[in-house]
Amino acid sequence: MKGRPWVNWPILLGLWAFLAVGIQARGGWAEWFVLTVLTGIMLLAVLGPLLSLRRVTVRRRLSDDVLRAGGTLKAELSFHTGCILPFVWIAIREEMVSLTDHAAEPVIYRRVLLPWLKRGFQLQYQISPVRRGEWRLQTITVEAGDLFGLMTRRVRLTCESNVLVLPRLSEGSVGMRLWNWGNSVVPGALRSAQGAAGADGSLRPGFQPGTGEERRAYTYGDSLRYLDWRSVAKGRSWQVRKQERAAASRCLIVLDGWQEAYGGNSALFDACIVKALQTYEDVQSQGGEAHLYCSGSDPVELHGRAGNRSVAAASVRLARARADGSYNLAALVSDSVLRLPGRGMLIWITGGLHHWAEVRQLAAARQCGIELWLITDRKSPSHALRDRIKSFEQQGGVVRLWTLDAPVEPQTTAWDGEERHENENVS
Repeated sequence: MKGRPWVNWPILLGLWAFLAVGIQARGGWAEWFVLTVLTGIMLLAVLGPLLSLRRVTVRRRLSDDVLRAGGTLKAELSFHTGCILPFVWIAIREEMVSLTDHAAEPVIYRRVLLPWLKRGFQLQYQISPVRRGEWRLQTITVEAGDLFGLMTRRVRLTCESNVLVLPRLSEGSVGMRLWNWGNSVVPGALRSAQGAAGADGSLRPGFQPGTGEERRAYTYGDSLRYLDWRSVAKGRSWQVRKQERAAASRCLIVLDGWQEAYGGNSALFDACIVKALQTYEDVQSQGGEAHLYCSGSDPVELHGRAGNRSVAAASVRLARARADGSYNLAALVSDSVLRLPGRGMLIWITGGLHHWAEVRQLAAARQCGIELWLITDRKSPSHALRDRIKSFEQQGGVVRLWTLDAPVEPQTTAWDGEERHENENVS
């Protein structure tokens, strides 16, 4: 439909001039008839697109303003024009852009119509699966042209709509698998829990937590009640006995928003958000005081107590969270931007492999327990990662490792009705 005007127009104008010269030379009825038809085609090609988009208006209606990640958004576009001429095609183009993740590709919807003599028409399409964040549909591009490819006209209509996509509710919907240190033939071997952990992060029955070691090296800040005095009296190195951690009344949940922790993988950051949201709810349900902090460029800070849970508000705040922070957790604690709870618990949820030792030392200096919850996009942990986890736990920390079954999120697509194009983001 959309031709090459710079090629077609010179040909038509040359033919029109040739017919005009023929009429002056001969003046036959055949030349007059062809010239009249050609003139009508040229006028229709020029006036059709110009008049078809005269006083065009558009109205958009969305099925939901707030929905969960992975859901389907339905949209309806209603157009009305002042007049429309036959032999004119109408092309609709709309974009949905992310206000949260600027690196995310916009979702594009395209449709070509032949309205003929209809002045009003409606379009219905769906977008799925929607990703977490705040999205905006703002500009609709309407283009009209003639069937001969001689003339096109384009207008942009402003029709703003915002959609807020909340994080998923469960880690099962994200496809997370928990790995845990288990007693095996090979010391320190990792084995998979074959599925996600419970809502409280604990393992399912039948899987043994812990490394099997009863002692570890003393770290500054450890309680002396667990110190192995017999070993100290014999002149050996200071060792402390491993004990089950008592439930801390105050819990600081840090969602790592450092941009280098995820390597641009938005699916990894979304999985960390799901885990942080679950932990925030679980701590309050168990009667504790929860403090959730996301260290992005626009930090998210939430406080919750038992009996006054605000999980819905936390979902809204975390829906707009960004992994674009310039400072890592160790720098935030060292600069007193973030204070660790004394004799409390720090749960650090991250996808990065940096600054583990610094954060552990800072937590020990403030007599704060630390648990590192690591989520990685690999199918299984490497040997180097296993050694790092073992070393971290020997120094008094606790590590829980999750892997993603689908490290890359499925591409969001837009399609008409029941038809869907899986390999394209344009319908």
